[in-house]
Amino acid sequence: ACYGVAKMLSEPKADFKIFFGDKSLLLPAMPYSDLENLRSGACDDITRYGLYSLRAYGLPVARDFTPHWANRSSGHTWSALVLDSGKSVPFNFPIEKWYPYLGNYKWSGRLESKVYRQTSTINPGSHAQLRGPIPYLPEFFNNRRIIDVTEKYVDVASISIPFDSSNISVAD
Repeated sequence: ACYGVAKMLSEPKADFKIFFGDKSLLLPAMPYSDLENLRSGACDDITRYGLYSLRAYGLPVARDFTPHWANRSSGHTWSALVLDSGKSVPFNFPIEKWYPYLGNYKWSGRLESKVYRQTSTINPGSHAQLRGPIPYLPEFFNNRRIIDVTEKYVDVASISIPFDSSNISVAD
């Protein structure tokens, strides 16, 4: 159902021109009424348009993003169909422009570092919620409505690194 609706909704955006990386237009997040008329923008803009459209049809679609690829200086935003099992099926919107199927969201050679999901509710475990906004961090870390979904995309592991503070002196 998601594929069929996404394909139908993609037709008016088939010629959408993407500006990414240092060529991004850096437009602020816009309401659907503005996105509907937009003919060019970042992957985040077209993803939001698709997200709002698909949700209007009752499809459980999320906005996932990586702020930076592990091997590139830019990031990407895409849609993810969220299944009852908790599994996510990622895809780019418009559906026919880059990949004509669900399940693929990145260009060949891109490697994920961290993947986050925009949520509608405040994440009590978010950095911003626990510590408040911090001006020297990248702006997305100050968003209380993101969760880390890296494990839905790549294998992850927790590691511990011992820290010996006896060699550190703090100047007054």
